[in-house]
Amino acid sequence: MKPFLKLFILLPLFFLAAAIGHSRLIVQSVKTQETDPRSVWQREIADLTRSRGVAQALAYVATRSRTDQAYQAVCHELMHEVGHQAYRLFLKENRVSVTTDGSACAFGFYHGVMEAWIGKGGDKSKAIAFCTMVDKTLGQSKNSFYQCWHGIGHGAVVPHERKLWGNPDGMVAPALTVCARMASPGPEFTNCKSGVYAGVAIFIMENQYGLDLQSADPLALCESEHEEGKIRCIGSMMPALFKQWHHDMGQTWNILEERLPKALLVHAANALGSSAAIERITLAIITAGCEHMGHPYSDSCLTGYKETQELL
Repeated sequence: MKPFLKLFILLPLFFLAAAIGHSRLIVQSVKTQETDPRSVWQREIADLTRSRGVAQALAYVATRSRTDQAYQAVCHELMHEVGHQAYRLFLKENRVSVTTDGSACAFGFYHGVMEAWIGKGGDKSKAIAFCTMVDKTLGQSKNSFYQCWHGIGHGAVVPHERKLWGNPDGMVAPALTVCARMASPGPEFTNCKSGVYAGVAIFIMENQYGLDLQSADPLALCESEHEEGKIRCIGSMMPALFKQWHHDMGQTWNILEERLPKALLVHAANALGSSAAIERITLAIITAGCEHMGHPYSDSCLTGYKETQELL
């Protein structure tokens, strides 16, 4: 696989895991209040963003995450919170500041700001202008720009009509239309699309909008995609499928072998290894699970694990 394609497939899977953590953070903060330091950190970051501005909040999270392991583990979702607050500030001030710290913690800031912007029905032309401004301001690397578009996909798939609840195809179709209308063909559109599928996977895993692990078919959404689209979709949906089978690599692999054409299995094995790494499954179990797949899938599975482990 071409290196740039592998990057665009692997990164959304990693970002999806971090986004799942964001959803868990919100739920847990309601349940545990002061007993969970993450809920305290979330409120602190919200207050800091409102009182000192986006740049100060980005710098604080980025700096602290480099030295505090517990903070680093949840810094992506905290950057989501900075993004949410940044959009609220935009509604008041009609501007959003960005700095190089926005790329810290797996680009959570860009996911959060666009998730709020598009998910709350904000001005789409101004959202595009924001992503373009990010590209011009931080043009040394396209990653921030592309992850801004990934965030647009997250926001686009939030169902605003109750009749779409429980219908993943019904959620995805209008979201992909939003991506097609907003994005240029190429990386803008593909990153927006990966954000859409990642959003649905989160809904399934967190029992949101009428979707749940018991009744969902995570792979069904990928069937109508062309080959490259299938690879991206499978990567985005793998965490949901893996959780559906109780993080059992053997059971998950059996389903993949039954459902997918042989040409896609090597990519699915890579995504499964990556998902296992994200779930912090022990190396011994992952190695055994990958080796059970046989050649060439075991190598791809272990590669997915190693590449993702480097990002964690």
